[in-house]
Amino acid sequence: MKPPLISFMIMCRITTALNDGSVPSLTTLLDSAVQFIHEKDRDRVEFLIRFDLDDPEAIKQVQEAKLLDKYPFKITTMYHHRWEGLMSSHFTYTSLFLRKHPESRYVAWVTDDAKFYDFSDGIIPQLDECKKEFISFSLNSRNHRKDKLDKVIDYKNTQDFWGGGEMTEPYPIVSSKVYEICSLIGFHRNVDNWFTLLNVILYSKYGITINEALKSTFLVRTNTTAEDMIYGSYLKTRFNFDITGMGIIPHDSYYFKLVEQQATNIYLNIKAKNALEQYKFEEKK
Repeated sequence: MKPPLISFMIMCRITTALNDGSVPSLTTLLDSAVQFIHEKDRDRVEFLIRFDLDDPEAIKQVQEAKLLDKYPFKITTMYHHRWEGLMSSHFTYTSLFLRKHPESRYVAWVTDDAKFYDFSDGIIPQLDECKKEFISFSLNSRNHRKDKLDKVIDYKNTQDFWGGGEMTEPYPIVSSKVYEICSLIGFHRNVDNWFTLLNVILYSKYGITINEALKSTFLVRTNTTAEDMIYGSYLKTRFNFDITGMGIIPHDSYYFKLVEQQATNIYLNIKAKNALEQYKFEEKK
């Protein structure tokens, strides 16, 4: 049996899904995985799922009712304190990363309110064929457009990082090596914005990119409450805004320094491999 090619990391709160019928559940995600990850590929993926210790339904459904046992995938579960919720998700992802199969080449962040599409046919062949050690894949083709990158190249003074460059990357797939180099990905921030900023900094400071476009969409969020979440509670807390803008000038220098250091670490690793030419930015036509 081959080791997993990719490890999906998930934070899940089953009680929330049960209490709000508009929020799709973890089973919706896994049912779609069964549909779009063919039988021959199911040993190529693994799911690493973190549940909150104060989520009673996680205990009831997963441990007692064996909710996940019916799925034909390797699924590793972890139960832990909620900490600060989204604000401490980077700790959760690091904990899940340490539990992945040691030979898994890629990691990806998946929300339990999403559905899989076209994974076996569209994504697995692309991941298999890629020979780059330092790589991130994105659904957002704007990450490969010079005009969009140049629009946010002065990232510390870009008022609307999301809308201005339309750069935010949902559901990135990243090589395990890149995660190892960066460590605490998404420190108090969403992973998508973090990797968008990382891509911009690699382009602006070093003229390189580790990002490539996925050939097809493999995951789509289905949460009907997403708009209220983003423009309601997020707006009140300014979550992500101090690095992405959304109507204000980004102002949190600590986070910029942290991502800049990660970009430098990636650059130095690539340089040590004498591979800078391989990662030189060239606009995809």
